[in-house]
Amino acid sequence: MAKHSDGKNNYRLSPSVIAIAIVIVLVAAGVFLWTQAKQEDSAKSSCINGNLTLPIATNNKDVASHIIDAYNASGRVTRDYCVRAELTNSVAQAGVYLSDESDHQINQVLSAEKRSSATLEWPTVATDKVGIARREDAAEDASVTYPMKSDAVASALVAAFTHNNDATAATTMLHAFSETTIDSAVAQSAPKIAVSKSQTPHGYSFEEIPNLSKPLRAVALNPTDSVNEEVVRAGADFGTAIAANSPDAKAPQKLSKEVATATEILASLADNSPAIGAQSDQSPRDILMLLDTSEYINGVSTDGIRWFDAASQGLINIAQKQEERGKATGLWNYSSPLTPGITQGWRSNLNFETPDAARQVKDVLRNFGTGGQPQTLAATSAALNYAVEHAQHSGKTSVVIVFTGTNDSFNGLAQSVSKARESQVSLHAIQIGDGQDDTNMTQATKDTNGSYVHVTSAAELDRAIASITK
Repeated sequence: MAKHSDGKNNYRLSPSVIAIAIVIVLVAAGVFLWTQAKQEDSAKSSCINGNLTLPIATNNKDVASHIIDAYNASGRVTRDYCVRAELTNSVAQAGVYLSDESDHQINQVLSAEKRSSATLEWPTVATDKVGIARREDAAEDASVTYPMKSDAVASALVAAFTHNNDATAATTMLHAFSETTIDSAVAQSAPKIAVSKSQTPHGYSFEEIPNLSKPLRAVALNPTDSVNEEVVRAGADFGTAIAANSPDAKAPQKLSKEVATATEILASLADNSPAIGAQSDQSPRDILMLLDTSEYINGVSTDGIRWFDAASQGLINIAQKQEERGKATGLWNYSSPLTPGITQGWRSNLNFETPDAARQVKDVLRNFGTGGQPQTLAATSAALNYAVEHAQHSGKTSVVIVFTGTNDSFNGLAQSVSKARESQVSLHAIQIGDGQDDTNMTQATKDTNGSYVHVTSAAELDRAIASITK
């Protein structure tokens, strides 16, 4: 039976999965011997059905590329196909999802792409050591930052260790780090960060905690209209073949206390975490989209995609989803005034009454220019005020903003938030890039029963948008 997301920020991970020990990246230690034998066997096999490409998506490209290279070196033949694996950025097109996330985080990713796992067992193909990344100038008693948003499993394992396996204390502490990422911790010059070794940030040294590691698992995916049965069969073979032929793939006889405590922590956080973008009424809403088109939108995400392009595609996806649901869509953009004599930084390009909004959103985004500073607070206030007016005669409404940061001194946001709360208008804010979180914006989302997410990759942006419109 396939697993499904429940819409929460879920971190649960089964104890047996955390405990499996295989050497990170140098799966080659075990896989190398397997590849040599398989090369001889496969050389004797003819690819009667030809070649087959196995697309593999992942949240950890550096490690996944090593796994894929080892697999391809084996010359694997499955059902008379010569199979060659290759990385893809699209979970929707993949036959396998390689991930070091927790069970429910994986399911959230799959659900957002309308995919599901094909098997109950997700073979472990590598593990990553877990410990603390430390700045050279960090004091011995410096506090540890836990990047729960980008590495929940490592954070829970380290928290179990630093809190002497007091699950209650560790869980309470980790709540404060629910939106923290490795990038945001580095940006704030955190002296110590809980990480897996492969994620150690530049400028930090890794200090291993003995017997702590997290797995990279191969999740074989079910077929879809664009992913056929042969790809799915090859996907199921991918993980099991590597795991079965690695001599290091043995679970310890007894789980460590930290693993057991981390499992309890993740389960508790999963059960108590609210759904992203949770509303008291889950019925679809009209959505006003607000896009930061300041000069900073031209930056590049950690996965190499220009932020403007990634954000534009995300907003197009929202508009198409709204059209399918029969709900209205609006699109505004903002920066700082770029024309002499203009004092207003936001522009109401498409309002809720615009016909054929999904098509028009594409056209408008294509013609946007960029530049200036992100006057986010003033633009958000104006968008909320407009959404309140709309909600008074058209029902519940949301504002979704994608922004790089804030650079304005506007002080009227609180009044707009108060009106929005009274009219049940919610604000969902997605901050992109490596800037610092703005407390005014985070508070505004809380006060309107909305959501605030800070992402550093285009893939994370896609997931954030999908969670808002699910």
